[in-house]
Amino acid sequence: MMPKFTLLLLMLSLALLYYQAGAVENTTDYWANQAKELSSSGSDREAALAYEKALQYITVSDSKTQATTWIGKGDALSKAGKQALSDDSNGTSLLQLKAEAFFKQSKYDEALKANGAAIVTAAPCFLYAPTSWIGKGECPESSGKE
Repeated sequence: MMPKFTLLLLMLSLALLYYQAGAVENTTDYWANQAKELSSSGSDREAALAYEKALQYITVSDSKTQATTWIGKGDALSKAGKQALSDDSNGTSLLQLKAEAFFKQSKYDEALKANGAAIVTAAPCFLYAPTSWIGKGECPESSGKE
C-alpha cells in the first residue's frame, strides 16, 4: 500500500496536469490556430467564432495581435457570407432587397410582408436572416404601429 504522502503527491500532480491541459484552451494562440484550421477546411462560420474566442484573451495593449485577429475574423465572415449568398437558391436576398425598397418608399405594410417572407424562406443559419428580423422590427416603429 502507498504511503499517504505519495498518494497525495500523485493526486496533486494529476490535478496540475489536468489544469494545464485546460489552460491551453484559454489562450489567444490556441483559438487563433483553431480558427485558421477551421477556415482552411472551409468551416468559415466556425472559424469566425473561434476568432471571437481568441479576441477574449488578447490584452488591450497588444494591438498587433488584436488587429491580426480582427482581420482573420473579418476574412472568415466574408468567406461565410459569400458561401451563404451562393446557398441562397430560395431568393431570400431578393426578398430582403424588395423589403428595403418598400421601406424606403414608406410602404411599411409591404416591407413587413417582404421581410416576413424572407424570414420564412431563409435557409437554416442563413447569414443575412437577422437583417430581415431587424427590418421586420423597424416597419411598425416607422409607421407608428407599435
